[in-house]
Amino acid sequence: MNLTKADKNDIHQVFEKKFLYPSEDDTTWPWPTLATSTQENNWNDEAFSRLRDQLNVCKDSLSDKDIKAWHAHTTVTNLAGSVCSTLRSNFKPELCTQAWCKFFEVLWSYHIVPLDDPELFTVHLCEAPGAFITCLNHYLANTAFTGKWRWVGTTLNPYYEGNDLAQMIVDDRLIRNTLPNWFFGDGTGNIMDNNNFQEFLQVIKSKGSVKLVTADGSIDCQNNPSEQESIVAHLHMCEVFTALHVLARGGSFVIKFFTMFEANSICLMYLLVKFFEKVNVFKPATSKQGNSEVYVVCLNYLGLNVCPEQEMLDMLQNIIFSESNLPDCLWDMSSIPVSFIESHFQCCRLFTGWQESVIKNNLRLYPCSVSMKKKLDVMRYHCCNEYLSRYPCHKIPHCNRLVNPYNLFIQNDDFLSLNFQTKHQGTFTQRMDYLSLSWKDQLNHFDLNEYKLPESSTVPLTKMKSSSPRNKSQLQILSGKPFSVIYSSRLCVIKLLDDLNTFLENCDCSAYLAKQSQSHFVHLSNTIKSLFDGSKTQTPLTSLVCCLKDDWILSELQIKELDTFQVDESSQDVPSWPFTMFVNATSSLGCLGKGEIRDKRLLLSKIMFALQNLKPGDNLIILTHTLMTRYSAGLILLTNDCFKKLEFHTSPARLSLLQLLVFSDFTSCHSNTAQHLQDINHWYETPKPNLQSPHDILEVISTENSADDVPFYNMVMGQNVKLLKSFLYSVLSLEKEHFSADG
Repeated sequence: MNLTKADKNDIHQVFEKKFLYPSEDDTTWPWPTLATSTQENNWNDEAFSRLRDQLNVCKDSLSDKDIKAWHAHTTVTNLAGSVCSTLRSNFKPELCTQAWCKFFEVLWSYHIVPLDDPELFTVHLCEAPGAFITCLNHYLANTAFTGKWRWVGTTLNPYYEGNDLAQMIVDDRLIRNTLPNWFFGDGTGNIMDNNNFQEFLQVIKSKGSVKLVTADGSIDCQNNPSEQESIVAHLHMCEVFTALHVLARGGSFVIKFFTMFEANSICLMYLLVKFFEKVNVFKPATSKQGNSEVYVVCLNYLGLNVCPEQEMLDMLQNIIFSESNLPDCLWDMSSIPVSFIESHFQCCRLFTGWQESVIKNNLRLYPCSVSMKKKLDVMRYHCCNEYLSRYPCHKIPHCNRLVNPYNLFIQNDDFLSLNFQTKHQGTFTQRMDYLSLSWKDQLNHFDLNEYKLPESSTVPLTKMKSSSPRNKSQLQILSGKPFSVIYSSRLCVIKLLDDLNTFLENCDCSAYLAKQSQSHFVHLSNTIKSLFDGSKTQTPLTSLVCCLKDDWILSELQIKELDTFQVDESSQDVPSWPFTMFVNATSSLGCLGKGEIRDKRLLLSKIMFALQNLKPGDNLIILTHTLMTRYSAGLILLTNDCFKKLEFHTSPARLSLLQLLVFSDFTSCHSNTAQHLQDINHWYETPKPNLQSPHDILEVISTENSADDVPFYNMVMGQNVKLLKSFLYSVLSLEKEHFSADG
């Protein structure tokens, strides 16, 4: 099929969406002044408002489109839609995503890195999953660069259980294999936190002169697309301010923006024009043409000292990194020249016009006819060729890759390779309608069958001992910002965790639990007894049971048939013949969803006591909570190293998030492990006057070594899924019964 002149023009236009701001060579613009009054903060311009409203009206026409069907349609109409798959197939780049393809365009279009630099140092903000980094590596290997390249990335930490998934990319295929290059500060990786910002500056300054900073950050705004610009404004401010403080003179800065109608966007663009010789706005061909995404490419950084008022920068820093809300307008808008605002409006009008044109064309073609699909296939083919002619790409040898490809793309469905990202479904209107429903009506959207466990789920999960003792490099204490709710976990299906938090927030689960507490203890007692008669385990445990005195749960359990004795935790008066120790690492029955966090020190103390008092051949039973954090899963892994076998048993009392861990045949506690547990305990008992904010232990086994224990973590994930499904099934059943009874 031959292309018409109009078709060729459409392809050409995809690659030519650019705007260059006037520079100081063309005009002299003064430094702005900070807004000091409410009147200055309430700046509004009718021309920008009309432009914003016009675009929102256009985007509102998509509200009734199913997100999955519409995405499939725009994939067909996207002229550059074949580029990414072609690059993957022909050149095998690492982590080849749309972001990779977009940044490859930026690198070739603006030559933002000095290829003759013997020491190239780059910084990448809000970088997960790391496509800009792998793209830059590929670009350098494809060009004449012969120097040494070093880089540092920072992003919201995909391993930090207190981070909100809606604001975070959790794909860690590159991150876990290059962890020494990543900065996470207090463990969160939040560059909008002032303490993290200050620490980051010190880390970067100690490493050398930064020639390039990229910032590809965003926040999920699909449930509020009309407010995308204001939602991400604070993040953009922090990204820009960080770049200005770490870049060396002459360096380049690339940041992702969206629409730029609001006052603070204008303030930010004016700041960039004052600090850089050239400021470009660029819409890459491989950026979906119907979205608002653009990249601002800033060249030849002039340095912080070009600003005549250091005091103004200090005040700006205090405003941007304060915990209070960002003001609607940073500058006194009367101090920004009309000529700049006119240039900025021209830029906004250009990109808005292009976006509206694409959206209207996509609507016109929806649904796409067979003949039109064939024509678009041909256009995508030619567009892909145009991309490769403009931006030459070649394979790079394995020795030039950042990560061994067999490590980067793990083939098995295990906890390392699962996609933990949540996906939006349905139309925008349907999602908004759902959010406005009462809890009673929302319950109708939950299906009991989703949480029903198969009969095979009663079979305990079993893990054998790790192959060899751990070295000291694996046994590391990582501390950081405490969290009170587990919002994300590498050790659980993320939808179940979302559902758990939703139910705990909306249901009176404690009241349900209180009514069933007695039956819970009966079930738990029967489960414990069954471990000793062989009906629950492959080999029965020794019937002599050692318990700790003054444990709150002992008076509730009914295990009189077993030969039990009790000891004080301080006396260590244990028998010389084989026995099974039972320890309770829970402080109460009612700390639903938060028990794992609340009882983390209790788990440590019980494990330490057990490992100090058991002898070869003894067994251990631990009653504990879920294992969704690196901390608790790490402690159990250390314990597992000391036994020949571990079995996970879910309590049959379904309205519970407790489980029994049965460790069989104690061998020994390696000196490295014993010392590490002592170090963890010492960390908690030692005052920390130098810390500027509260800290807690987040990790006790290095994440870098997690691949070595894939079978164990797979078992933990499987058990967490069973616990959460069982709990959610019970709560959902009770909630439906409750509202049904109320009519």
